[in-house]
Amino acid sequence: MKHAKGFEIFTLNNYKILEIKTPWPEAKQSYKYVLIDKKHAAKTTFLKDAYDGIIVTPIKKIVVTSTTHIPALELLNVETTLVGFPGTNYISSKSVRALINNGSIRDLGKNEVLNTEVLLELNPDVVVGFGIDGGNRSLETIKKSGIPVVFNGDWVESSPLAKAEWIKLFGHLYNKADKADSIFSHIEKNYTEAKKTGSKHNPKTNSFKWCNA
Repeated sequence: MKHAKGFEIFTLNNYKILEIKTPWPEAKQSYKYVLIDKKHAAKTTFLKDAYDGIIVTPIKKIVVTSTTHIPALELLNVETTLVGFPGTNYISSKSVRALINNGSIRDLGKNEVLNTEVLLELNPDVVVGFGIDGGNRSLETIKKSGIPVVFNGDWVESSPLAKAEWIKLFGHLYNKADKADSIFSHIEKNYTEAKKTGSKHNPKTNSFKWCNA
């Protein structure tokens, strides 16, 4: 990663290792997941409890738990794989609202207390959650059911570019790493140019304000 400090991805022979290093502030532990395609998953075994989840890629169904995760899905053109979200009334994206209205995306209640019954019925390939301290009982229930829970720590990052770089995590989940890299490079270029322009207009403070849509 060029800017993000909270996760890393290591490529091995037939699979990748995703490590979430900073899922929340002052986290005492990291989380490791195997990303492997269906062909190699059928003939590869891993030590029990060595990883926090085995994710077969590309994923077909996903649950995310923050509106900040949705733009990454849209930029990668995979928003139709979203099957559940807690508090769908908070989503403003037109394309995702259309999916909610036609019943493709189920409401999962509140983030703090997810409707695990509905979520388990949806049976997503992965749940992308976020935690303040790792004490979410709903996410623990989901993990015990065998559905991988990946903690997204983009909100812990200290810079806009570091936050934006988490799109690469989604890219690897969908086997669209190259597309995610290209999208981030475009974001990085636009941000850098905008920051230079802002500095010219305000040389005394040399400041730039970043707003999330």
